Amino acid sequence: MRLSLTPSLTPSLTHSSTLSPHLPISLSPHLPGYNKFFVNHKTYMGRNRSKSDLPSKMCPVCQRPFTWRKKWADCWDDVKYCSERCRRRRSEANKNIDC
Repeated sequence: MRLSLTPSLTPSLTHSSTLSPHLPISLSPHLPGYNKFFVNHKTYMGRNRSKSDLPSKMCPVCQRPFTWRKKWADCWDDVKYCSERCRRRRSEANKNIDC
């Protein structure tokens, strides 16, 4: 038995051009449950903090600032180097300081 979707059975799916393309269907302004608070996608996705507000540190090897990353959320206090390359070159930097 083969079922087909006809416009008479699914009127909401055929009028997709009237729905807002960047919102989930449940938050579309044409359906119940729509809230204008969710129109701003940054608020909807939970990004309230700008990149300029993130903490930063100076890399002791290359002397460049580097900023917080989400993967460092649990160990930000232990992070000392901006990259794997600088971490590998830390002994070279220590030799130059001792001379």
